[in-house]
Amino acid sequence: MQINVKHVDPLQFTSDKSTYAPNEKVILEGKGFIPQTKYSISLRGDYIIYFNIDDVEASALGQFKTSILIPLGAADGGYVILVTRSSTNATVTSKTIEIKANRKPASPVARLKLSSGTKAAGNGETIRLEVSPTRIAFDASQSDPGDGSVLVYDWRSNGSPLGSQKTFSAELNAKTTVTLKVTNGGGQVDTALAVVEFVPPTGPAAHFKMSAQGKTANDGGTLSLSVPANGNTDVTFGSTSTQGGAAISTYAWKSNGSPICGNSSTCTFNFGAASNTISLTVADSNGQISTATGTVALAFQAAPRAHFSMSAQNKTASDGGTLSLSVPVNGNVDVTFGSTSTQGDAAISTYAWKSNGTTICTNSSTCTFPFSTPSNTITLTVTDSNNLSSTATGQVNVATQSGPTAHFNMSGGGRSGTDGQTLSYTVALNSSVSMTFSSTSTQGSAAISSYVWKSNGTTICNNSSTCTFPFSTPSNTITLTVTDSNNLSSTATGQVNVTH
Repeated sequence: MQINVKHVDPLQFTSDKSTYAPNEKVILEGKGFIPQTKYSISLRGDYIIYFNIDDVEASALGQFKTSILIPLGAADGGYVILVTRSSTNATVTSKTIEIKANRKPASPVARLKLSSGTKAAGNGETIRLEVSPTRIAFDASQSDPGDGSVLVYDWRSNGSPLGSQKTFSAELNAKTTVTLKVTNGGGQVDTALAVVEFVPPTGPAAHFKMSAQGKTANDGGTLSLSVPANGNTDVTFGSTSTQGGAAISTYAWKSNGSPICGNSSTCTFNFGAASNTISLTVADSNGQISTATGTVALAFQAAPRAHFSMSAQNKTASDGGTLSLSVPVNGNVDVTFGSTSTQGDAAISTYAWKSNGTTICTNSSTCTFPFSTPSNTITLTVTDSNNLSSTATGQVNVATQSGPTAHFNMSGGGRSGTDGQTLSYTVALNSSVSMTFSSTSTQGSAAISSYVWKSNGTTICNNSSTCTFPFSTPSNTITLTVTDSNNLSSTATGQVNVTH
């Protein structure tokens, strides 16, 4: 390295020569300085390297001679030798020398930048773009001219001229190697390159989640739900799609091919069909699309089926039928019911027994209740833990038993009559009249099973619908009591009088 020394004021301050190499002494002489005054001499370069010689004293004639050593590692550049007065630290500004190195001029450095949108590439890099053609910005402003200004920018695309400006833009539509050659005023050149590639646009990826009844599933899966028979349920969908090279612009939700929601990233729809194929198609602003599918499956809950049996007086019937019973006047009869219901998808949890709409038993699978009213519509409603119910109906009819009606005819001695009448006879002393009685009674709800004939309270005939008996006592009250198989009875009375 050589250092050139230029004398700012050669009359006052000189060096032995103007060019120096590292590790070489610079011989300095000064004249016209203040006699017997100390000065400080420093070497200062562009790269802030300091070299100081303190307390050089001028002679009585105002002269001095000294030297400084150029450091071995000193870089090429301009340096200044300053003389300052030690006592005041003030620079003797008129006593400066500029030292400049002799070196080979620096070459330029080509630096390029290609950019489009958010993507960029520098020296040796590749910019990958998805849309062709695309306008690209070309920038050489960071190039270094070296020791001379850059006079020429030569941009080329695959070897063909592309531009000559420092910055500009142009459209490219195919893979291209871009080169930049810069030339400075000294004729020195440097070259940089970058590559432009076009790749197929990246499309979005459709995905979604679906939820209802505390359950969730993703696209590709099945959301299994349960509803009552003929029921339905709301399902909520949310897109979890990811965009590709461009933002997603449309969302198309469908079930079994039919749209179910508008253009939104979320969707809620009511489903009542058993099988539902859900699709979400997303499209981006580049026209790229993606579709994801899933399934919503509804299971319709089976409800319980209500049935029951009913029994009384050795008779039985089931729901849908009629249990016909009979009771005495002002009587009643206990009827026992038993559920024969079957459960559906869930266990039966409640039993509600009613007669003519009024509750007759508490929550139990069996029930016993006394009936006296003629017509009784029985219902059993069973409900399961899914709150599904079923009702069965039956009929209990209660007939009040009607008893027989006692009547009879009586005849004898050439006369005849009926119950409620009096037959009078006159016979010889110690004689009698033979009377024949015949029942004309009518049965009620049941057949007559016994006949009791009496005169003045004393039985006169065995169990028969007819009776013949001789009478000689003056007054004879005749009674016929008939009884049926329901143990209901009736009595008729007549009168036979005998005079001697």
